[in-house]
Amino acid sequence: MAIVKGVNEIVHLPLYDSLFVRPGKQLGDLVSANVLKFFVNIQGKTKLETNMQSSSLLPHWNTFEARALRVVFSDLPETIAGSNDLPFDWRDFEFLPAASDHGLKPEQVVAARESLAAYRQAVEEAKSISKDFDECLGLLRRFCHQDHMGGMLKLQGELRSIRKELATILTRTRIKLPKSDALSRFSESLDGLEAKGEEGYLEPKLDQAIECLNELSMLADLRGRIKEQNLAGLDACVAAAERLVNAPPGGANLRQRLEVFVRKLAPHQAHRRDLQVLGKLLYNSVTTLFVGEKIMIQMPTWFFPAGAGPYAENGESITNGFPAPQATFNFAEPVIIDTQQHFRVELEIPEAEAFQDFKSINGPFFIWVVLDGYMKRDVQ
Repeated sequence: MAIVKGVNEIVHLPLYDSLFVRPGKQLGDLVSANVLKFFVNIQGKTKLETNMQSSSLLPHWNTFEARALRVVFSDLPETIAGSNDLPFDWRDFEFLPAASDHGLKPEQVVAARESLAAYRQAVEEAKSISKDFDECLGLLRRFCHQDHMGGMLKLQGELRSIRKELATILTRTRIKLPKSDALSRFSESLDGLEAKGEEGYLEPKLDQAIECLNELSMLADLRGRIKEQNLAGLDACVAAAERLVNAPPGGANLRQRLEVFVRKLAPHQAHRRDLQVLGKLLYNSVTTLFVGEKIMIQMPTWFFPAGAGPYAENGESITNGFPAPQATFNFAEPVIIDTQQHFRVELEIPEAEAFQDFKSINGPFFIWVVLDGYMKRDVQ
């Protein structure tokens, strides 16, 4: 149909693009960098994956008024490679005899209970630490900043090297200097400076201090993961072993009990890890909208609820908002994408450890990014 020149129509036509991990593939097979780009590469994609006609550009001479931004994750029939496998299964216990003689010794069970108690105490101690580590680490990073702190240390060293000359100038100059407490304190500080100070040692060590802070950041992350551990399952397992050791002869053997335990625990463990992957992806990534290389908005991904997708309220799942169309992020003012103006959305995973987990996600798995709004185009 021919285009009517000079006559425009406005239609509700959202733009969407996605990253699709196909069955049998992993996310690491598709991406190597920690930045996932949307609306950029549309070659070979189906209508389920994108409705873009040109990479990073609107079709023809259209303009687009973006009213909302959504990030949608599909559910996970499979998850991190190997995560459906527990650290153990019934085959791990084939060495145990099938007879009622389980071979466990009471002292072994006692040692297991003591080890579990020690670990539980460590978890409780980690929970008792209420200090905001992010704020503390941020404060220390400012103290160890190469440019700021390095400049102050360098200035301190230079003042130390000319302290005598500068003190002579301040005390013997014929120029009348204004009287001030700050000038007096400065003169006294010059007199108190020794010939050699710590700045010569500290300034070259700033890079090493930053490395130490990075290690502390990893330690703080480890403390957070320890706080989240649920030891109820392990406690029940040790309790079962205690009952088995203390049971009279002729009872069910350990191998049979462990096989039943593993078979019951496996589906729950796999489901829980599915939910953890969604939570990690949501809370360890930053989403940015670029229009003409200008950042229009940049926030952690949880700021852009999907209004769709999986949802649960069991206290363990973390999904991207309530699955209702109204539960989405809307721009305070529409973002205008002009004719032939490049745009894209980037989803960045800054933490290297989290990105390694994401690379191991198995397909099928979708990440959609939707720009909801109105397209202004020539009437056809």
